Amino acid sequence: MRYELFELSVSLEAVMNFPSLDALAEIGLATAGYGRLSYLKRQQEYPRSQEVAEACAFLGADGLRVPSARDLSQGNLIVFREQSTEMEKAIVRSHGTVDFTRAGP
Repeated sequence: MRYELFELSVSLEAVMNFPSLDALAEIGLATAGYGRLSYLKRQQEYPRSQEVAEACAFLGADGLRVPSARDLSQGNLIVFREQSTEMEKAIVRSHGTVDFTRAGP
């Protein structure tokens, strides 16, 4: 699996922010194994995560910020492109092609 990786600058109107694992636990996510499950066991994490995302989108959010499963000091931004809010985006730079079939750095 090869993809081109871009760094983006994004401006959204209504982002729901869950800054920590504690915030995710408060809304019912099982955080004990957060980011530790293999792709094959993803169904143990995904259903509640998707319910939360659907609720946020229903409430009008155009994005969701959550802790990164790989590095809790960082965050991930999920953008709901279907929303009717204004979104500004720009490509900051291309990091080139990334091969996700290779293990390690």
